[in-house]
Amino acid sequence: MRLQTLMLVPIAALSLIGAALAADAAAAPVGLAEIGAWGIATALTGAIVYVCERLLGIKIDSAHRASLHLSLRTGAGLFIASMTELLAKGVSPAEAKQLALQKGLDYVRQAAPDPIARFKLHDDDFLADMLTSTATQLKLGAGMPSSLTVPAPAA
Repeated sequence: MRLQTLMLVPIAALSLIGAALAADAAAAPVGLAEIGAWGIATALTGAIVYVCERLLGIKIDSAHRASLHLSLRTGAGLFIASMTELLAKGVSPAEAKQLALQKGLDYVRQAAPDPIARFKLHDDDFLADMLTSTATQLKLGAGMPSSLTVPAPAA
């Protein structure tokens, strides 16, 4: 449910209460108690809207973080597998890393466009660092050699 819809619920409730009080206004004059009640109701409505907004914002950020994390892990796995495959085919290590990294980055961009936009992760170098870091963590967890660095060419 969207936040705008949630905000309409207390506003509609206050409108109904206001209409009921207006109908009784002819029978009894409005006193300080009624004005105070309206003030308290307005403050509570604002507080409810604020809390709902904060909670929903936190949930949205959490969902985006989880989505980004999952796509980075999958992209890192794709990066490792592609690099291994390219090296087995005899592609130079530097070119293999570049091609595999591009494949992993393409996957992450396609799998998580909303989190990338929400967290403003449009810098390719930063995304590449995140991807290689995640790949290193995956390799360490799998007991593989930890280095994804490209060896320097022999002189």
